[in-house]
Amino acid sequence: MVHEIRHTNDQLNIPQGIKNCANGGIKTDATGEPVMVSEKELLEKFPTIAANAEQDVCTPENPRKTMTVDFKKILTCCYYDEPVNF
Repeated sequence: MVHEIRHTNDQLNIPQGIKNCANGGIKTDATGEPVMVSEKELLEKFPTIAANAEQDVCTPENPRKTMTVDFKKILTCCYYDEPVNF
C-alpha cells in the first residue's frame, strides 16, 4: 500500500518529504526552486511545533500516549522522508 502511494506521488510530481517541497508544493529537484521549509527553520521551530502538537485538544484521544519527543520524531520523519519506526 505505501509503495502504491509513493508511486502515485512520483507520477503526480508530489514530493515524498517536506525537505523536497518548493513553494506551491512542487518537487524542488524538478524546479530548482528554494525549499518551502529549510532545515534551519525547522530546527528553530521544533520546540514550538512539538509543544503545540502535544497541547492540541485531539492529542489525548490518541490510542497511544504521545509526548513532545514523539512529535519531534514524527516531524523529523516527515521532513527527511524516513519511516516511522517507533
